[in-house]
Amino acid sequence: MAATTPIDAHATAETRALLDRLRAAAPGDAAVSDVAAFDVGGIEVLAGHSLDGVPFPVMSREIRTAHAAGAVITLSWSSVNPLTNGGHGHNAAPLSVASVLRGGECHEKYVRWLDHLAMFIEQLADAAGRPIPLVLRLFHEHSGDAFWWSIGGEHPSATADEYIALWRFTVEYLSGVAGLHNVLYAISADAHGGYPGDDYVDLAL
Repeated sequence: MAATTPIDAHATAETRALLDRLRAAAPGDAAVSDVAAFDVGGIEVLAGHSLDGVPFPVMSREIRTAHAAGAVITLSWSSVNPLTNGGHGHNAAPLSVASVLRGGECHEKYVRWLDHLAMFIEQLADAAGRPIPLVLRLFHEHSGDAFWWSIGGEHPSATADEYIALWRFTVEYLSGVAGLHNVLYAISADAHGGYPGDDYVDLAL
């Protein structure tokens, strides 16, 4: 996480500027104090609204407005479990991550989910039509036991190696296949184990 340029070699100028802004700021600095956080959980199944009940068209407008006001946009993705379809409170389950990796029974399903996520991010543009730079808090709080990507707890949903493989595949797909170049990838700062490597992580938040 020591790199000073985005892990995506094709990142937009605005995305590079956002990383510079975040890396240069001290904790509590005004440069990053205005953060607009959104959770796009539900986009994977093309639900009309997020898990928080916010219609996605409304969320898109709120993101554009916040960006225009100078806020840092962060997205989390609290998706349902691809193996069990379990939502909040029933999201974690053993073998969940293994099921979406290459060769897993839910791999193609997960690829479709990534396409849906990419389509949402792709349509986020400013008034000049430029992609809005944002921070994607990918697979947050993974060292716990609450999510289908969690590596903690008595019955973890993934091993650390599986989590790393999931992260790397996801980043490579979104930036490569889907062609998103306005995304910075952030891992949980307090996570223990399962670090994907500096070539796959822009920030620790």
